[in-house]
Amino acid sequence: MEQGGGGRRGFALLHKTIVALSWGSSNRIHQRSLKTPSKASLAFLTPLTLLRAPLSPSISMADATLKALRKKLGDLEDELDAVTEAKVELEEQVNSLKSELEAARGEDLRAALQDLQERHESELKKAQSAKEELEQALSSKADLEAKIAALQEAVTSPVAADAASGSLADERAQNEKLLSEVRELTARNDALEEQLAKADGDQRSELQEALEQERQRRQSLETELRDLRRARDDLDDVLEKSRAERKADGAECERLSRVCQELESDRDMALERMQSAERLAAAKSANLEEMQSARATEAARADSLAKELERRTALTCAMLAAGTLRVLRQSRLPSGFARHAAAVAARRWPEQSLIFEPVWEPQPMQLSIMRYANMFETYFVLREAKQRVVGGQTFQDVDSFNLRFMDRFMVFHAEALKSLTRAAPHDGLIARMQWALVLCSALAVQAEPAVEVHIVPHTHDDVGWLKTVDEYFTGQNNSIQRAYVRLILDTVVRCLEQNPDRKFTYVETAFFARWWRQQENSTQQLVRRLVSSGQLEFSNGGWCMHDEAATHFLDMIDQTTLGHKFLMEELGAAPRTGWQLDPFGHSSTQAALLSAEVGFQGLFFGRIDYQDLELRREKKEAEFIWRASPSLGADAQVFTGLTGEYGGNYGPPAGFDWDVTSSDETIQDDPALEDYNVKSRVDDFVAVAMVQANQTRGRHIMMTMGSDFQYEDAFTWFYNLDKLIRHVNADGRVHAFYSTPGMYVDAKKSEKITWPMKEDDFFPYADGPHQFWTGYFTSRPTLKRYIRDTSAFFQVAKQISVISNQPASQMEGLNALAEAMGVAQHHDAASGTAKQHVTFDYAKRLAKGRAAALPGVSAALKQLTQAPDSSDFVFCDLRNVSVCAPTQAVGKTTERSCFTLWNGLGHAREELIELPVSTEKLEVVSGTRGVQGAVEFQIVESLPSVTNYGAPAGGASKTLLVAVKLPAVGHASYCLQTAGVAAPTAKLANISQGACQALENENLKLWFCGGMLANITDKLSKTSTRAEQSWMWYKASVGDAASSQASGAYIFRPNRSQALPVFTGLPFMRVFRGPLADEVHQQVGSWISQRTRLARGARHVEITYTVSDIPVDDGWGKEIVSRISTDIKTGGTCYTDSNGREMLQRKRDFRPTWKLKQTEEVAGNYFPVTTSLYIRDTAAQLTVLTDVAQAGTGCVRDGEIELMVHRRLLQDDGRGVGEPLNETEFVTPYVGDKNDQGRHYGPGLVTRGVHVLHFGPPATAAATWRPLMDRMYIPVQPFFGGGKAAPSVGSFSLQGDLPPSLQVLTLSQWDETHILLRIGHQFGIGEDSELSKPVSVDIKSVLVGATVLSIEERGLAATITRDEVEQRRIPWHVEGSSQPKQRSDVFTFGPLQIRTFFVQIVEALRRKPGQARPDLSSLAARVAWAKERPTGAQRWELLPHYCQVVQGRRAEHSGRGWLQVTTRLAAEETWTSKGRSDQSPRVREHFVVFELPRETSGVAEDFRIAAVKPGVPAESCRVRSWLSCRPSSKRALRHTLKSNGRLPTCRAEHIIYPSFAAGVSSRDGPLQDRIRCLPLHRKSVVEQGLGSDGIRTARTLQVHEVRIIPLVRQNMEPVAELHVGNVTPTVSRRKTAEDASRQMFDKRELRKRDLASQQAPTAGRLLVYERLDVYIRKRPLFDHEERLGEFDVVSVKGEQQVIHNCLTKADLRSLYVSHMGYQFTEAFNEAATNDDIYSRCAAPAVHHVLAGQVLTAV
Repeated sequence: MEQGGGGRRGFALLHKTIVALSWGSSNRIHQRSLKTPSKASLAFLTPLTLLRAPLSPSISMADATLKALRKKLGDLEDELDAVTEAKVELEEQVNSLKSELEAARGEDLRAALQDLQERHESELKKAQSAKEELEQALSSKADLEAKIAALQEAVTSPVAADAASGSLADERAQNEKLLSEVRELTARNDALEEQLAKADGDQRSELQEALEQERQRRQSLETELRDLRRARDDLDDVLEKSRAERKADGAECERLSRVCQELESDRDMALERMQSAERLAAAKSANLEEMQSARATEAARADSLAKELERRTALTCAMLAAGTLRVLRQSRLPSGFARHAAAVAARRWPEQSLIFEPVWEPQPMQLSIMRYANMFETYFVLREAKQRVVGGQTFQDVDSFNLRFMDRFMVFHAEALKSLTRAAPHDGLIARMQWALVLCSALAVQAEPAVEVHIVPHTHDDVGWLKTVDEYFTGQNNSIQRAYVRLILDTVVRCLEQNPDRKFTYVETAFFARWWRQQENSTQQLVRRLVSSGQLEFSNGGWCMHDEAATHFLDMIDQTTLGHKFLMEELGAAPRTGWQLDPFGHSSTQAALLSAEVGFQGLFFGRIDYQDLELRREKKEAEFIWRASPSLGADAQVFTGLTGEYGGNYGPPAGFDWDVTSSDETIQDDPALEDYNVKSRVDDFVAVAMVQANQTRGRHIMMTMGSDFQYEDAFTWFYNLDKLIRHVNADGRVHAFYSTPGMYVDAKKSEKITWPMKEDDFFPYADGPHQFWTGYFTSRPTLKRYIRDTSAFFQVAKQISVISNQPASQMEGLNALAEAMGVAQHHDAASGTAKQHVTFDYAKRLAKGRAAALPGVSAALKQLTQAPDSSDFVFCDLRNVSVCAPTQAVGKTTERSCFTLWNGLGHAREELIELPVSTEKLEVVSGTRGVQGAVEFQIVESLPSVTNYGAPAGGASKTLLVAVKLPAVGHASYCLQTAGVAAPTAKLANISQGACQALENENLKLWFCGGMLANITDKLSKTSTRAEQSWMWYKASVGDAASSQASGAYIFRPNRSQALPVFTGLPFMRVFRGPLADEVHQQVGSWISQRTRLARGARHVEITYTVSDIPVDDGWGKEIVSRISTDIKTGGTCYTDSNGREMLQRKRDFRPTWKLKQTEEVAGNYFPVTTSLYIRDTAAQLTVLTDVAQAGTGCVRDGEIELMVHRRLLQDDGRGVGEPLNETEFVTPYVGDKNDQGRHYGPGLVTRGVHVLHFGPPATAAATWRPLMDRMYIPVQPFFGGGKAAPSVGSFSLQGDLPPSLQVLTLSQWDETHILLRIGHQFGIGEDSELSKPVSVDIKSVLVGATVLSIEERGLAATITRDEVEQRRIPWHVEGSSQPKQRSDVFTFGPLQIRTFFVQIVEALRRKPGQARPDLSSLAARVAWAKERPTGAQRWELLPHYCQVVQGRRAEHSGRGWLQVTTRLAAEETWTSKGRSDQSPRVREHFVVFELPRETSGVAEDFRIAAVKPGVPAESCRVRSWLSCRPSSKRALRHTLKSNGRLPTCRAEHIIYPSFAAGVSSRDGPLQDRIRCLPLHRKSVVEQGLGSDGIRTARTLQVHEVRIIPLVRQNMEPVAELHVGNVTPTVSRRKTAEDASRQMFDKRELRKRDLASQQAPTAGRLLVYERLDVYIRKRPLFDHEERLGEFDVVSVKGEQQVIHNCLTKADLRSLYVSHMGYQFTEAFNEAATNDDIYSRCAAPAVHHVLAGQVLTAV
């Protein structure tokens, strides 16, 4: 660095000297300087002040004025700071008084209310006792009156008068006595009532008095608060006045500054040069100070070198100047010119003053000197113009400009040397000038390079937003938005084809896949070429550009994997960069998992908080390293950059948008036209580039050229971009070129830069004050919940398809569901920010995808449960509103209904499921044969059964709770049937409304007071807290004086910080108690209800809420929140999840990377809650889990959690969607009258959801809520139908549970041979003392019943290997950080680590009961061969020829040891259609894997076929050894096998049978379709490569005799006929004798037939029988083969190789070993060395050729 600086100083002196010599006729000497990085250069430049011209007096006046203005500005700033401090102090006093007021008011009210409640309860008890006494008295009175009436009746009766006369007196006496008692009791009652009324009056008066006192105190405090606010307002006025004055002064200052600038423009060039040097020196000094501690010794050495170079450069320039003056003297220039030049030079170099003598007149031969003197003048003028355009923003630009000037100067300098050399060829001056030219060249190399501008053309195509996906692709409904994705792709591809320099970046695979499937083969091939050449690059590559706040991490992975798989299969492309331009905030999961773990080398996005953006631009941190996961650490960091000129967007620079919808000025480069604008356009572009370059580190910058749905006319875009690049590069100030994100990351990697680091996320996002994008965390809650429900169904469906071994053709519906789920993750879908008709379309796509996947799932479940074919499984989508036809029919139209429950988690689970039922006389029994045990169940009252818009849904009034037990990643079957007695039912408790009630189990105790939850206690840790739940709503802002921003689909902005209660009265509460669970049902007002359930043995509480049509008749939008207030001391801190993965700490009014200026107290402290939110202190932690993404916080107020569950708004927030978030049942179409388009009407949306509460000590909380989070994401999935179930017959399942900290995340079929398995660690670092530790697992031991052939770890998206992901990692230099550490143990999972595997297995198909032996017509074989069925074919005939063993290995599973034998079955195959053969026969090889127990000998009863794989190509074969030829005749041997891999063909009546022929590779494709004959007795050496199936003979040198065998059918019948389709498979036994069948498989018989064919004449072909010498070499077993239990089947004895071959008889059961020997010229064993082989094999061939003989090489 210092040496380069010295060189640049030398050049400055050099060109300064030339200027002084060539500008003598002027009164002013123009000077410029290059970058001067060291302090030594400043000292060296001090004498340059001698060259400054006299300054104008006006400049002094301007300086004085400027100083006065600066002083005045300083005074104003001091005054403003004082006012600001006063305001802050006053605000602190106001806040303090406010908090004291609230605290005092709360404590007094709480104490008064508690005392009043106690007194009230006491008086109530007294009144109750008095009332009971009064009721007893009245009862006695009534009895007495009845008796009196009876007596009176008796007296009036003539008959009874005589009978009653004797006792009448006694009765009257008794009557009087009773009447007196009644009077006494009545009087007592009246007294009690008076006493009670008096007590109520006293109590009421006391309460009123207390309330009046509190009201007066509150009024006084409010008066004081109003005074304080008034004072604050006065201060605000003063502040505003001060700001206004400052603004006016600023305007005046700007005017005077412009005047000063005009005056300063008249200054001498020497002053300007001095200021430039000072700026450059200051910049370099700042950089040097940062590295001073690490480079102290280097700096000293550099200074000494700089001084030495400075001295030498000065001497050189002096000598050059002297020589130039000598030339001028000879040229006889005018005396004034010469004297002035000599004087200037003498003042600069006094030690050389004797050589500076006056010169006289010029000569024409010295025109070269004048030319480069004029060049210096041009340089100064251009530099001055450049500084006016750029404003001197970066020293890099100054140096790059000087570099380009130096190039031109050296050209003129060289021309001058030519002229001088011709004039005086031996002059010493010429030599010195040549040396100076070399010096200038060296200095030019050391100068800083230009800014490199990467032009990245791109388009951002939303997968639905204002229009549906289909409308965007086809260009329909342009009345909403002009967008035509298909035309974009059409025109972009054609433009790229026209110019190979052009490049384009595309992202959304959902659109590209649809476009791709519609293209012809020629277009597809063109696109493949564009991708392979790098012109078309896919960034991100997911099915969509997913949202990062409302999406679950597994859904993000799935949609990314779906897109990457398509790109890899169709284009062979694996994206290297992330491109999240448009999501509204960015999560740590995106950086750690969906970037680093996928294999992305860079991540780019446009939107970050406006305050964060401003600070990053100021500190040059627009690009940085994002290390977002504390658990994954440095391994998961990624280079991250902003887009769109770092302006918070992703579009082109202002004025450079050339889309069809834009009116920006195009580039007109025809000088003949009046609107020629190249210079202005280039100047604008350079100015933008230099501003952007000064906001990041390094010299490479990226400009995103494109935006939403742009490049519909790509020709216009590329036409202007081509011109822009050409003219900008011709200008030379910056260098521009077409690029891609991948190229940009490569360029950044090449720069040695230390980057800043970020460790938190980018939520919440705000694009201005009062504009926090936190509302969309909750927007459209029902769509969010439907996506989450469908995700669980999707994960389970994939698991079922794998375990059931279903063929891909029967599971095609899963692809439709996968694509629908991929679209739903889009950042305008899951976020809830699309128009409502688009939201309807998203939901419809999900419903169609579920319907398409269900038949395949049903077929797989029928196979697993052995259900009858006539019974299909169904899924009750409306079970959450108590609608399920199969269970509601029991007791009505049927007596029994069975169902299968699937557990999609890697651990066994026990929990309650809900089944809507129509009667109480029911019972549940196990549906699995042989499984006994009682099933517990309970009847409860159903929740209200309503549709999304409040209409009755017709659901059951009763719900059956069933306690079920499920294995890990497996199923269990149950049956619901009628019973003679009613099921146990939860009983309604007799409670008083408003009184406190408790729910309690073994672990928790809940108190409900006043109709709502009030307290929660963890009985195990004896920890308790106040937990008061309330339903509140925020009044949505429509704009105010502070900001016109309204609350909308994106933005949450309440009109004040205090929420309002939904209901001010007493909620109606009912309590149900049952044997399995207790429930509390609450009605809060008229439109919110909830159910709180505490199950037996549960560690958590489940709250199910229903929010009905939100009323908006008052004209206010409402945002509904559930609030829980506790005593937990949080200190303004809470924790929220990142997409269900890492937990992030949040603090009130705080951002980790910048000082937040909070403008919204509530909205600015809301965060995305995808699955979980908790608050804690040292003693307790309260965790709330959600079943859907929501906006939430625990930071607004201490100890308080808020979750927003629903929103209904009446204003649009102005962020593009163009309609309010008012979800109604109906929307008018976007046609016809524009005033009526998109109008919402009908009832509002109803939403239902679940919150799960866990309370306990922080140290053990994660052990409970982490597994609960998994259970909520994938609940038990019930499938109804199928009758009695049986144990699973699938290929494999999980053996028991995984370790408690691990979870199965993905289990799906990748292709025909591989299973995709993802396992993840579910605990973050430090969350639990044990469960957060790394844990190891053996993947093979997890899969039961599967023979695992291979396990390969892949990247997170599965398209590239884990090794490639590691290789893609870039060791970025990060401030204050160590480099990443690579993982070593492939089976160890660290905290929150996800590992992805390809597992290749052999299907384990056990023989069916009663089956004598397995046959080739088994299900697996029929399905496998059916995939190759030609159109119209019905049957597959197999005529076996031989069966050869290729692999043997041991296996352990099912508690037994097995021997697995892989064989090659060569068979003649013919497809038949309608009873006749439509295809000519062909011979192919198939792999058949047999399995038999190791502990038995001979033929075992358990002998079975483990797998059948038809038509699998053999390993690739290539001839690799030297062949020595000894011709028997003078002519050369005929070349039968050419070196390029092509073979001659013979007639079709001959066919090759040796096994290697099926695998010989050729550049024309497999040779088995082309080879028909080879010469007899020829032998070839074949080295077989490793195949994907892991066959034992891989890379083993074997020799095969290639012989012609005539095709002789011999009337042999097929061994098996496989009927495909609806035809039942049948097996026809061979009718010939057993020995004839054996001959078909016996190698000896084949050799006999070969010999017979040799003796018989062969028609149509003259064969050559010359002999070739063949040498072979055997290799040893590899270590991994020995570990797998494989064995050696090849022996080498002298010239013979013996293969010990295990053959199979015709019955495909009996085995015998054959020892076959092959004769060669020589055979080498594994101990032979390369030298031995060369001396015996290759050396003779070499000598043979050197002797001039002919050598035939195969």
